[in-house]
Amino acid sequence: MLIVPENRQNDNGRTIRLAVVRVPAAVPHTPPLEPILFLAGGPGNSALLDAYLVTDPNVEVQRDHEVIFMSARGTWGSTPFLTCPEVEDFERAFPGLRYGSEEAREGRVRAVRECHHRLVAQNKGIDLSAYNTTEAATDYAELRTALGIREWHVLGHSYGTYLAQELMRTHPDGIRSVFLEGITPTARESTESWAWETLKESLDNIFLACGQQPACAARYPQLGVQLNELATKLEASPFRTTAKGPDGQALDVVLDGGALMGALRRSAFNPADVPLIIDEAAKGNPQKLAQRWADTSAPPPPSARGTFSHGFHYSVLCSESITNTTASAELIKSKQLFPGFPDSLLRFGPQFPFHRDLCRAWPVPTAPAAVRQPLKSDIRTLIMVGTF
Repeated sequence: MLIVPENRQNDNGRTIRLAVVRVPAAVPHTPPLEPILFLAGGPGNSALLDAYLVTDPNVEVQRDHEVIFMSARGTWGSTPFLTCPEVEDFERAFPGLRYGSEEAREGRVRAVRECHHRLVAQNKGIDLSAYNTTEAATDYAELRTALGIREWHVLGHSYGTYLAQELMRTHPDGIRSVFLEGITPTARESTESWAWETLKESLDNIFLACGQQPACAARYPQLGVQLNELATKLEASPFRTTAKGPDGQALDVVLDGGALMGALRRSAFNPADVPLIIDEAAKGNPQKLAQRWADTSAPPPPSARGTFSHGFHYSVLCSESITNTTASAELIKSKQLFPGFPDSLLRFGPQFPFHRDLCRAWPVPTAPAAVRQPLKSDIRTLIMVGTF
């Protein structure tokens, strides 16, 4: 365990405990090669629970190097652990609601507000403003010193790439090289606009790849047209059905335009059947799409519940990401990306609906502008981003 101050900017005397795991190299070297530090995604994932991503024998990340994992502040494995069962309870009902409905907005905001009040009230008051990327980066810098490591390599995944860039910016000493996989850029307009931009790029690449394969192009010649028509149709008249939830129980599912785009965003992680599910839905059979929405929007099965740090997630997003533009500016940007979509769909992002309302229910100070600036660094860095 690494013990660090909760808030270095406004020291209240409280400390937090962060769990540390060291996985030795499969093939020892003499002298040992520099270790690798793994930074998990989210924000809100635990590096300890995501360790399998890099310790799988087929991946070979730790073949020659020790790999170090530490639970970021507020995540599973740390004390306090900022999880929100209130939010997970709401997620059980979410697939059965219209994506951008007032009922969905009120339910999600209520759950977030209740979690915020509970966390602030317990343990003589958790300082949620301290659970941010800059403080987390300092934790990892102190970990290197505490372990007596002269140099290490940093491997960041998804949000972990954003954290890695802050570590490079504020604590560059001892970083030999950096690998950023699935990068989250620091200098982006807002989380909402970025979610639409990346989804547009993803779908364009999937449709292009299909068009370049003769069999796929012949079977699905009008994917872009089908998607526009399907989004408009579902937003006007949602498809209602049942699907199997992650825990095996039947779920009510409302498939509207927002659910469509949310399901496609997650489907792009394994994109081979994206043309099929769009085509089937456009031709009157959206059951596969509804099942995909149930798979990705409902809470995890019981064995995985209570493992995500909603507290760290909202504290980071609300202080660093989603207060940097206006709703009207975001709508203009999303209409440029998807001009055929109805406004009612474009007002709610494919990943972060109601974000302004949620941040009013999760009040934290706005982060300094420095965390949002492009990073300039001489540290050797490899960036890899998936095509789809």
